[in-house]
Amino acid sequence: MMLDLLLFILLQGQEFSKSARGRIASPQGASDYIIVAVSVLIVIISLFLLIKFFVQPKENDENHIKRKILKDDF
Repeated sequence: MMLDLLLFILLQGQEFSKSARGRIASPQGASDYIIVAVSVLIVIISLFLLIKFFVQPKENDENHIKRKILKDDF
């Protein structure tokens, strides 16, 4: 109730588009496609590296911090 009143007060005088066409975002040029392509590439590379290092972390060093933490010598 209070939130509705606050939103009503804040949005007084604001005009909103009644049509669905006014709310559709579409690419405006080649730069939008480049930004999306680079973003998708970064996500794919990150996902690949996440899976790779999760499956085979290759932490064989005896002085690695995980060995000190997981040691049962109390």
